[in-house]
Order: sequence, then C-alpha cells, then structure tokens
Amino acid sequence: MQRFAQLSRRICQRTGETIQTPSYIRRFGSAPDASSELDEQPTSQEIVAKCLCGAASLSLPAGTMPGQMSVCHCSMCRRASGAPYVAFVGLPRALVQVPGLSTYAASAVATRGFCGKCGSFMYMDYGEPSTIWWTLGIFQNVPPAWWQEMYGDTQNCQIFRESAASWKQFVSELPHYDHWGKLRVDACNPESKKMWMEDEALLALAGAGEPESGSK
Repeated sequence: MQRFAQLSRRICQRTGETIQTPSYIRRFGSAPDASSELDEQPTSQEIVAKCLCGAASLSLPAGTMPGQMSVCHCSMCRRASGAPYVAFVGLPRALVQVPGLSTYAASAVATRGFCGKCGSFMYMDYGEPSTIWWTLGIFQNVPPAWWQEMYGDTQNCQIFRESAASWKQFVSELPHYDHWGKLRVDACNPESKKMWMEDEALLALAGAGEPESGSK
C-alpha cells in the first residue's frame, strides 16, 4: 500500500516544468501486492476512449492509473450530459492530448469539452496544472484497478449530494433487460403494440454501421 500511495501521488505532481510520465503510467511494472485482488487483474490491455462518432479519441498505456475518480451530481453536469450524474476520471494533463474539441465555460471555475461533430461530453477542465477530468462513459474499457475506494491517501468519491436529482433512485429500480427489452415502438401512440425486439427492420437499422454491441 505504501508503494501504491507513492505512485498515486506522482500522478498529479509537477516536478519543475515536467511531469514524470514514465514513473506513473506503469504502476504494474513492479511486482503486485499479493494482498490486493485488483492487482491480480490483467493489465496488458490498452485503455481506449472515444466520442460517439469516433472523431475524438484517446488511448492510454496499459497500467495507467488516475489521480482520482469522482461522480458528480451537480445540476450543470446533469444538463450537459442528459444523465442523472456523470462519472469522471482525473488523468495527467500531459499524458492525454485530444486536439480539436469544442469547449463551453458554464462557470468561472470549469470548462467542459465536447466533440465538435457529435457533441459527446468529453472532459471537465478546472484549469489545474497537472490534471484534467475525463468523462468515464467515453471509455471502452475501464481497468478493474481504477475501482478502488482509495488511491493511497486520496479517496474516490461522489460529490454534490445536495444537488442530486430527486428521481435518480427510481432509475435503478426499473426492470433491466438485455438489448431493447420491453421498449415499445412509438410509445406515445396508444394504437402501437409492437416492441422494438419484434421489428427486424428497426433492429437492422439500429445496428447498421455500429461496431459495438449494445449501440444504437
């Protein structure tokens, strides 16, 4: 755990004018701690993220560890994403560079980055020297090791509990099905009884050109 704390602190630490990239992107280069089940997970897979249309993408070396994970329940993140809350991962600014994104400053403290083509919410930038916060939903694979409650002396957390949507708990209580589940075609039409899963033409259109399962 002491080794973990030392490496985690380096993630967002400046040394003069340069960030010591090699020291923090290979946490798993040394022998894993046998007491941690997460350390036993495979870490050879490159970490990839991309927007909906694929025009904006980023890739991280296997073994990259963030400075912190957070889940934001503020009303601005809710409106920016259309989701009840947004999960973020704090990554070294010097490690991740994605040019050509559109930005919007909703407040004096933060700027949000979006794909200029499809509008995907990509990141939150607080202007911190070493850290930029990427939305977790754009990542195709999230390493199991990221889901630890603590990174050394830094706690992963949810924030703005007082601003959380009053209805968010009801979302998790809805029945959860595979694929299109019980989604009805033209649900506001009382005459419509057909389900998406019964309409082969719609299913073919929804899956056309989509490389990822579950996409629409």
